[in-house]
Amino acid sequence: IYLMAGNFDQALSHAEKAVSLEPDNADALALRAGVSLRQKKLDQAKADADRALELDPANSNARAVLVGYYRERKDTLSALDVLEAGIARNPKEPAFQVMKVALHVERKEPAQVEEGLRALVKLDPANANYRLTLARFYVSQRKPDAAQAVLKEAIELYPEDTQAKLRYVVFLANQRGVASAEYTLKEFMSEAKDDDYTFHMSLADLYRRNNRRDEAKAVLEQTVASAGDKPAGLKAKVGLAQFRFQDKDADGALVLLNEVLAKEDKNGPALLTRATILLQQRQFKESILDLRTYLREDPQSRQALGLLSQAY
Repeated sequence: IYLMAGNFDQALSHAEKAVSLEPDNADALALRAGVSLRQKKLDQAKADADRALELDPANSNARAVLVGYYRERKDTLSALDVLEAGIARNPKEPAFQVMKVALHVERKEPAQVEEGLRALVKLDPANANYRLTLARFYVSQRKPDAAQAVLKEAIELYPEDTQAKLRYVVFLANQRGVASAEYTLKEFMSEAKDDDYTFHMSLADLYRRNNRRDEAKAVLEQTVASAGDKPAGLKAKVGLAQFRFQDKDADGALVLLNEVLAKEDKNGPALLTRATILLQQRQFKESILDLRTYLREDPQSRQALGLLSQAY
């Protein structure tokens, strides 16, 4: 805990005490090695890490310290050797694979980066971060077909994973074009449960971001009609209110926002939008009340704090 917090003196004191009580305790030695590495006492770090691994070859903390030691010495080949030994001993430990990928990135070895990322995806197919990182790697290597296959596989493996589908749509919009993303979203909409409006909102957002305002409004209106006062319906009403405000219909926007806040008085987007309109109408007191309500839920919001400074 002390080491993670950057309190090296306390961490070292704790480690020294542990080692003095049990000189052959691999975990204590690995802890002291970690402190020494952070303090750039490289020889001490390596000595303790080596000894810890002699006592417990499966000690992952000691192995990680050795990797750090060799990276500090700019000896990435030796660092890779340490990792390969750790992976051979525990092939299901993702941390070593992650470190291995980082080293190959550092060494500018794309074939090995791909191999390592594919190993991580195979190790944990449901891990969205591994899969996204592999897809982004393929995009960076100008291999969009491979990237698409990686993301599409997640949908095939986990057909109920809505987020996997949304990530796939984002990829399509960026790499294949809006028409491809639109077509796929409509497919997902047709397959979704009757009370799932996730893809409706995503389609409206796709239209909005591509200046297809009338189509975005139509999707939002359809969602309001179908979802009513359910969360998706309220979210769609806020979206319609924002369109009305942009179209200089502040009063029409306020009608929708008041309806939302009557059902859900802490709805963040509705509070922010209404506060913005009220501020523009110079209704400062009312705007401040909305912003204070919003900030109780999100006290670090730069947008809300900026509006509040204008209101005063």
